[in-house]
Amino acid sequence: MKRETYKAAAKRFITIALFGLLLIPVTGEIVRAQISQTEEREITAAIQAEIIDSFSAALNEIYVFPDVAKKMEKHLRKRLKEKAYDDKKTPGAFADALTTDLQEISKDKHLGVRQVTPEFVENYLGDTLTDDAREEDLRRKEYKNFDFIKVERLNGNVGYLKFNSFEEAETGGATAVAALNFLAHVDVLIIDLRDNGGGEPSMIQLITSYFFDYPVHLNSFYIRQLDSIQQFWTQAYVEGPRMSDVDL
Repeated sequence: MKRETYKAAAKRFITIALFGLLLIPVTGEIVRAQISQTEEREITAAIQAEIIDSFSAALNEIYVFPDVAKKMEKHLRKRLKEKAYDDKKTPGAFADALTTDLQEISKDKHLGVRQVTPEFVENYLGDTLTDDAREEDLRRKEYKNFDFIKVERLNGNVGYLKFNSFEEAETGGATAVAALNFLAHVDVLIIDLRDNGGGEPSMIQLITSYFFDYPVHLNSFYIRQLDSIQQFWTQAYVEGPRMSDVDL
């Protein structure tokens, strides 16, 4: 079998197009259904039922805990039968309601439904982004400095680093390295993640590697479709000095 990473497996989704809507279940460390539509388009009861059918099928195929997937499907169908979604006529409102109901059963805050633009869907469904889309995405991330907000040396040789997401190391790694190298000689480092919504394992792997002198297992992803596990460890090499003796 061809070896696939968790990210490659995330492309192996079920896509159901109905009445101008597109539902995309995605797997990896998260499963997220994405409704492509404008807020003005009404989501009828028939469309709600078909979306729940599609999403239930995806959950049963890719969610990491099959028994929990069955419970979520049962709950969504019960809520639909109770007409709990009758007043959720816009994509945003319906997505929020589904997220609430799914998390009530799964207790999984990485599981949700969100509305996206048609452009996002077009780019996501392709095997690769178009050159223009890739360039636009990179420019957007560069404009945001890859979400690195502040790096500072405070009184008492205390370092402060704030970043609000983990972008891919392939593109944002140089910014992370520059920030960490600036702080390389502090005695104490404050890493402010209060507004960080998470992101790419590759960046987590890169940043964490600066604080260990030895290999450390960080995380593993179980890919249910392939019945395989992808492990993430600290890197053997980092650019600049490590900071294993810095108090965090």
